[in-house]
Amino acid sequence: MIDSGEPAALRAALAERDAARREIKRLRLQREMLLAIGGTMELATLLALLKKEMLGIRGVDGVVIALLDEQGDHLVVKDLTYPEEYRSLEGTFLNYKIPLDESRNPHIRALLERAPVISDSLSGDTDVKLTLSRWKLRQSVALPIAVEGEGVGSVMLLCQQKALPGAAQERALELIGLFGHSLSHAVLYDRLNQQKQLYEAAANEQERFLQFVVDVNNLTLPDHIYGMIGAELMRRMPFDVAAVFMARDGWLQCCRTVPKSEFFAPQAAAFQRVCDDDPIRIDVMEGGVPIAFVRDIPMVFPDARLMMDLPMAEKAKNALASLGTPRTLVNMPIRAKGKPIGVLFMVSLVQPCAVSKEDLRLLDHLSAFFGSAISNATTYELAEGQRREIERLNLILQDRVEELADQMATDKLTGLYNFRAFEQELQRRVNECERECQGNAPPEGLSIVIADIDHFKRFNDRYGHAAGNVVLAGVAREMAQLSRKMDMACRYGGEEFVVILPKCDTEGALIFAERLRIAVENARFRLDSGEETGVTVSVGVASFVAGDSHEALFERADRALYRAKRGGRNQVRS
Repeated sequence: MIDSGEPAALRAALAERDAARREIKRLRLQREMLLAIGGTMELATLLALLKKEMLGIRGVDGVVIALLDEQGDHLVVKDLTYPEEYRSLEGTFLNYKIPLDESRNPHIRALLERAPVISDSLSGDTDVKLTLSRWKLRQSVALPIAVEGEGVGSVMLLCQQKALPGAAQERALELIGLFGHSLSHAVLYDRLNQQKQLYEAAANEQERFLQFVVDVNNLTLPDHIYGMIGAELMRRMPFDVAAVFMARDGWLQCCRTVPKSEFFAPQAAAFQRVCDDDPIRIDVMEGGVPIAFVRDIPMVFPDARLMMDLPMAEKAKNALASLGTPRTLVNMPIRAKGKPIGVLFMVSLVQPCAVSKEDLRLLDHLSAFFGSAISNATTYELAEGQRREIERLNLILQDRVEELADQMATDKLTGLYNFRAFEQELQRRVNECERECQGNAPPEGLSIVIADIDHFKRFNDRYGHAAGNVVLAGVAREMAQLSRKMDMACRYGGEEFVVILPKCDTEGALIFAERLRIAVENARFRLDSGEETGVTVSVGVASFVAGDSHEALFERADRALYRAKRGGRNQVRS
């Protein structure tokens, strides 16, 4: 008689042994993982390790890890890997911010509900299906990162081929559980490091300001001191133009007007001309500058735009009008030995700025220092040793001029702003728009237009580079003529141009772009040979949307330009 129990018992024993081996292997791998996690406090290292483990789960083609920012009102994408064909977009979406009030966003839902949020192309609603289809995804799974009930962030798994099995989801949740505490600690550690860097930056700033004080005390020409005063104050405070008025024989003479950057140089020059042509008497009826001097008090005007229709001295109105768009302005007495000897005038031209009591207190203290420095310099100017000082300062200034010449913001061939100036201005404009969005201010619009000369290489091959330079300068001229004063026309590089259009929505940008395209198409450019020729341009347009970085905005416009090129050239696309 055959005992059928023995094989069954043997199979059970073998199955138990195999299960034990798998458990031992799982525990060993978990131990190794915990050792790796516990071996670092660097946030970037932990995120990379978590991402690698998530990508190791079968069926996962991409991973996006987002963490709460320090204010707790945004999730910020800190690490990600997209499926292969979308890898080029990773840089665009790294550090992308998702507001917590976007309750339909899967990241936000997972974090707030502390539960997985599964979006499926087969069972989801129309919006879900559309979103997943754009990314060629079958499914996305958003999982919360929470430690002891406190939300830390979220992880989204991207699946292209099929839905993620339950076991895979459990593995992902298990990994998040292993990483949770360490990630929470690493976030705090990272913020402390950032605070440390801020403190170090503040210390460097203090050292720089002390050096500025030393430099001012070492200068012996008042005009140089005026320039340094204006430049240093605008570097530290949100003003765009500064001017120094000094009392001389019953008049307040505008000794020097300094722009924050070359972008504001025309307004500064216009203000200086008006003040030179129509000087200000030391009379309170002449406006805010003499009032600040006579009364020895600071005068703060939160928004000069609101004052332009009010009664005021004609020369004061003319001076403000020369600035174009004066907003917040401050008149601060400059004192020496406790008495006013002049007035420091500062104005913002882009938007109003807050001037706190602390700011006024700082300016008040600095005015006494500036007054002493100016008085000392004026006295020293009369000394016999001034000639040697002039020679020394001229050598220093010559070196500075040469350094600044290398950093000029304009392109020599076209006269437009160059790539460096464009990058700085676009980032500043995008930051302004982002602040408006966060402050619930009505959006004023921001657009960019990229234009590229069609078949320019073919043109150069036929006519030569000298002829190409004539065309580049001609296209730049057409662009400059169409641009508003507030716009910023730039030569981005080669045959590519870009215009920043503040306070301009997509419709307005498309109108501008079409006008530019037509103007270039109709323009004729006379070459050195006497021959007249023409070119066309392809144009891409993009407008700012909430959450945009300046790179993302530019990339959208660049893609639109590519579509215009691909669509046959000599056309505008958005």
